[in-house]
Amino acid sequence: MLASWTSELFNYPPNFAKLTIVTDSDADLVILRWAYKKTRELARRMKYYAGDVVVGHPNFKPDSKAATSQSDSPTALTASEIIYSKEDDDVIDEFHRQTSWFLPLVYFPRAKLTLV
Repeated sequence: MLASWTSELFNYPPNFAKLTIVTDSDADLVILRWAYKKTRELARRMKYYAGDVVVGHPNFKPDSKAATSQSDSPTALTASEIIYSKEDDDVIDEFHRQTSWFLPLVYFPRAKLTLV
């Protein structure tokens, strides 16, 4: 019976159409933006921090306070956090739209998962 069930399960074509993170409400982007900012602040204060790896960050304008930079030492624990403007937030959101994908959960109709 198990062989019959698994063959039914894996012979049905999965639906991979919904891979992007963006929903109608963009609620995912709010969480990703918050996580990006907090992770960046944490990384800046780590012992081995030597500046931002540019390819892992959005392309902020050069005059932005959030622009990526190289550094010889970590940021002090008491240093103020990076101040992001509304424009910076938009750049972060667009970066996530282009680079972030959910690992798809394979969707199988419930009828195909029933055991007889």
